[in-house]
Amino acid sequence: MAEKMPQVTLSPANMYAFCFEPPAGTLDTFDAKKDKHHNVVNIVNLNDIVTKVAPNAENFEFVRYGEDTTLPTKEDVGDTQYNLLRDRMLRELEQIESLNDYLLDDFKWKKISLTNKSLIVNDTSKDDVLNDYLKTFINTFATEELMNRAYYVRHHQEDLRTIMAAVLGNTSNKKMVYGTEVLKILLDLKDNSPKDLILKKSALQKFGQIIGIDDLTELNSSALELLLEFMIKHPNLTVTLFENLQIIGNAHQPEICLAWLRSQDKNYTTPLPLLQNKRDDSDNYRVEKNYYKTNIVVDGEQYGNILGGGMTPENEKLNYMLFLLKMVNLKVGLKIMNAYLRI
Repeated sequence: MAEKMPQVTLSPANMYAFCFEPPAGTLDTFDAKKDKHHNVVNIVNLNDIVTKVAPNAENFEFVRYGEDTTLPTKEDVGDTQYNLLRDRMLRELEQIESLNDYLLDDFKWKKISLTNKSLIVNDTSKDDVLNDYLKTFINTFATEELMNRAYYVRHHQEDLRTIMAAVLGNTSNKKMVYGTEVLKILLDLKDNSPKDLILKKSALQKFGQIIGIDDLTELNSSALELLLEFMIKHPNLTVTLFENLQIIGNAHQPEICLAWLRSQDKNYTTPLPLLQNKRDDSDNYRVEKNYYKTNIVVDGEQYGNILGGGMTPENEKLNYMLFLLKMVNLKVGLKIMNAYLRI
């Protein structure tokens, strides 16, 4: 049904919604990806923990309405293209005068090593992909501890919201020593079975203070106990979380999303050339097409002015010139061709 506004009648086909770093707020069973919702456009940073909730795990099955457009990641576009895009994004981030550094590429999987003095070391058996880590942590926690949507809402929703706000708040001031501090609590409790674990108030208070909760209540004590039980079962997931806490918080900073978008918008900067994938039967590799900048200005008293240009791929001059000849008067097209050949 068309929406009527002052002097305007707007049909659903002409109404768009643009969402930036949105969580998943509807259920898969509601047909959120049907064509009728295609005008909802979600700008998603795959490394942003907020876009991972509510989870699309077993017994939860949350999704977003509409179409997801993801910001570039190294895994999607490859190292070379990602480095080009990231450098351009960093220039836009500097223009925004953000107080946040770009930390996402510093993410490392961690593991406990009782033979190492530091106790926590890099887990070199895993690829350091923040997106993969977040999906693993959230989906494991959801299925093992939160059980299903109804159980979560009744028992843990409000308190986990408070805890997440504390964990991710003031991320620029978070210290990377948190992983070691949490590990010491887990080691103190290592002889207890997660099934019948009874945590002392002092342990809960210490854990709460580490993540930014100073005042314990009956409800958040229960949620803290739930988290600690999960962490005892999954110590490597736990130390990876706290050793990368500043990085995980950094990924949700709005300035970074804005810088990524501006870096890909021709109104702010010239688009970067794309890399062409070239595949071989024996192996896969990525090669870069040669691009060069073109600027064309043709003045004609009889036919007016033509201005154009951009990034042009090598070996595509002929196709471009034939296109010009079709689109404009032949006489003007020939002038453009001559100007083009002199570049």
